[in-house]
Amino acid sequence: MNPKHRDSVAFLRICSGRFERGMDLVHAQSGKMMKLLRPYRPFANEREIIDEAFAGDVLGIPNNGDFAIGDSLSGSADPLSRHCRAFSLSILHCYEIQI
Repeated sequence: MNPKHRDSVAFLRICSGRFERGMDLVHAQSGKMMKLLRPYRPFANEREIIDEAFAGDVLGIPNNGDFAIGDSLSGSADPLSRHCRAFSLSILHCYEIQI
């Protein structure tokens, strides 16, 4: 990767589902529709443009100032309804450690 352009790359992790190059995405913070036409998989000093990615994959995308830390992209119009999980209280525990 070119060090002169390090600030123009946004990295994102696919949390769930399947990503395809060119698919319609919603930027949750702005509500703007986007198409990511040049997603790539960064590896050391190399870039490989990819056509699809799955949950757990990390992608690099060109950033012209559209993205900030913590932003979310989603394939649905209401991204928070699909990705917010409800946990049973029996799963969450509070522990006190005494030393």
